[in-house]
Amino acid sequence: MGEFDPAAAVTFDMAFGHVHLDGAPNRVLVPAKTLLELALAAGEDALADLGHALGEPMGRRVGTRLSEEGDGDPAERRMRAVRGASLEKVVTELSGELALAGLGALSAERWGRAIVWVVDQSPCGEDGDPLLAHILQAALRAMVDSPARLVPLQREGVRARFLVVSGAAVQDVRARLAKGDHWATVVAALHGKGEPS
Repeated sequence: MGEFDPAAAVTFDMAFGHVHLDGAPNRVLVPAKTLLELALAAGEDALADLGHALGEPMGRRVGTRLSEEGDGDPAERRMRAVRGASLEKVVTELSGELALAGLGALSAERWGRAIVWVVDQSPCGEDGDPLLAHILQAALRAMVDSPARLVPLQREGVRARFLVVSGAAVQDVRARLAKGDHWATVVAALHGKGEPS
């Protein structure tokens, strides 16, 4: 079982002009504003595709680092390892992935049984919240093969919150937020009571 090592995660091959992430070549450093403008101009489907393309490998890498070597399907080993790990461990690993991509600092809050992902300091700002939701959703699906969705809950300055919900609850959450319910009330009503832990 490995652990996230930021010092060894990104390497620059100056002779060939390549950036490598975990040994894989063909990474490109792009200004966040440019990436977001292109994604938004391409439309919702393309935004979702981009989020998946960025988030799915993040989730796979987290699962690989948490899993043990062994026989059997590597995807199954990754999923078992993530499901068996503490939320804090998974968040630490995924936070490293998000930071390597330059997309901000990830943490999580528990509200009863609900989990709220929190991203601070994303260079994409509020306009980038839908992209962040797609990235985190794809990472989650790659880690645990879950049909869960992420709904943007709240933006406060440089902090964005995203609720992890099942498909059936997505419309209810969006409807309650659209009618003006406070995000904390929505979360508490769905999954638990009280303040985050």
